[in-house]
Amino acid sequence: SGVTTVFDGGSSGVMTFPHFLETHIKTAVTDIFAFLHMNPVGEVMLPETWDREKIAVNPEAITETVLNNRRYIREIKNRAIGPLIRQRGLEAVDTALEVCARCAVPFMVHIGLDPEDDTPECEVAAFTRGLLERLRPGDIITHAFTGKRGRIFRADGLFDDLVRKAVDRGVILDACVGRTNIPWESLR
Repeated sequence: SGVTTVFDGGSSGVMTFPHFLETHIKTAVTDIFAFLHMNPVGEVMLPETWDREKIAVNPEAITETVLNNRRYIREIKNRAIGPLIRQRGLEAVDTALEVCARCAVPFMVHIGLDPEDDTPECEVAAFTRGLLERLRPGDIITHAFTGKRGRIFRADGLFDDLVRKAVDRGVILDACVGRTNIPWESLR
């Protein structure tokens, strides 16, 4: 009812994008653009599996998919959740940024770990620090105001300088409420 354009925030990856393209994007009256997930199956099953033995991230296939579908794919996405942080770490960010550079598209990263996630705080903080240092102009941090672990705005101000520097160089902070990603405490 009046919506002309929709951006899908990473539902599909290289293995699932062809189906998404044929059954949703090409059949819709509304324009649909995609953020291609670095995980080959996207967000078909959550949380995503990042185990190297079970899932192979193929930068060449991702690059080819983006370049062959430039009309529909506008960004690359990753979710900085516990399994990704523990099993791939900042290598996941570096790989995504390399693919984004090859394809001339921005990178969007979801932050905020679910309450049951037991990733050690030192790993989460190191990942968040590295993420903030790596993002480029036009890249997006989504759920930027989350109160979950892995957040960039903390009571102790740990990342305040890095957030300011990221914003100053053109990183975009996206509120993206989601189900549980914008507590009032974070907005104070």
